[in-house]
Amino acid sequence: MYTKILLPMDGSSASWAAIPHAAYLAQIGSAEVTVLGVIDSPLAEAVSHVLLPLGLPEEHDEAERVIDEVTGELRERGVTSIETRLEQGDPAHQIVACARELHADLIVLGSRHHSAARELFVGSVAESVVRDSPCPVLLIDQDQAHEGAGEA
Repeated sequence: MYTKILLPMDGSSASWAAIPHAAYLAQIGSAEVTVLGVIDSPLAEAVSHVLLPLGLPEEHDEAERVIDEVTGELRERGVTSIETRLEQGDPAHQIVACARELHADLIVLGSRHHSAARELFVGSVAESVVRDSPCPVLLIDQDQAHEGAGEA
């Protein structure tokens, strides 16, 4: 079973769709969930090394707010072991790096559909994480997710 679950959150509806699944898996396996926020801002990255250790103040505050809300939601769903992290940079790279550092057993990641053209030129965070992850990745499609995770 899983003992360390990484739950990346960006505040989108896709990332919120992953919460019930991460909570269910954490409960049945008594796993620790690490909620990861990543500040992804070209401006924040450009000035961060000189002026700001974790992005612009409003981006940092928003990321902290999302992490706090997710932590509360996980607790309401019965998860007792929760850690939080806030990183800055390319989201896919930060998710994979965090998974390696934590020795995560599983990444639970919300996913949203993008147009074929966007995928061709930009790719997606989910695709990059799946390709480079050191552990299994459970992708939750925001359009197919439902609150009944674990109620089969």
